[in-house]
Amino acid sequence: GLAKVQVLGVSAVKGTGVDKVRSAIRSVVVQRQAISQRLAADVSRASGQLREAAGVGEAAGVRPTSRSRLTDELAAAANV
Repeated sequence: GLAKVQVLGVSAVKGTGVDKVRSAIRSVVVQRQAISQRLAADVSRASGQLREAAGVGEAAGVRPTSRSRLTDELAAAANV
């Protein structure tokens, strides 16, 4: 259910409680930005490690169509 839902009282007529709603929204936005930043840092670090492990150059015997298909499948898996 809704066990973790925060309920805030707000008056559209008097405006009471609006500051609490703004603060709650701001808090959620800040949390989500922090999560996104941590994820971006993790991806950047992992891609750097992968780049170092993979070396320079292209894989021998990989056809362009196979490379294109892999790229498409990875993008689909990442929902990009």
